[in-house]
Amino acid sequence: MNLVRNGIGALLFGMFVVLSCGRGSLGREVEAFVGQRVVFPDSLQAVVGGRTVENLGLTDSAAKLVVWIDSIGCTSCALQHLDPWYEVTDYAGQVGQGFQVVFLLSPKRADRNTIGRSTMLFRYPMYVDRESRFEALNPAVPKDSRLHVFLLDSANRVVLVGSPIGNPRLWELYKQQIEKLTGR
Repeated sequence: MNLVRNGIGALLFGMFVVLSCGRGSLGREVEAFVGQRVVFPDSLQAVVGGRTVENLGLTDSAAKLVVWIDSIGCTSCALQHLDPWYEVTDYAGQVGQGFQVVFLLSPKRADRNTIGRSTMLFRYPMYVDRESRFEALNPAVPKDSRLHVFLLDSANRVVLVGSPIGNPRLWELYKQQIEKLTGR
């Protein structure tokens, strides 16, 4: 029954995005992405407070919110604007082990040296994809960076797409889906 409700929620969200995007290419990308399985590379390095941490792997949580900062943009620039994510990471702390926020960085070669300095003040783990394997393993991830934030279920299938930062309605939708996925 939960699977049916989750599927309906994802479908409704996909329809919402398609309609709000005027049936443009962005809406079609979201529609094609919802339901896809996401694979994480084995070679990810966890960084906390600017330092590499050993044995900090991704958990098999019921829900994961992925924030992918890819190599197309300026990684160090994106890392300077992480403060709004504290509301989301604080919420993850309240939910507990059933929900995890995955900050995934695929930096350009020039940006790789600045990751340590840029992440020093951020108190949440970041996963660095130094080999840019995430994109290769997940060709269904839309190219548009506005769609590089998405919610996964326990099977790593995409449930919702889009950044909830600065969008209270979308953040409420995310929280509803997270509560359904985690059984809260």
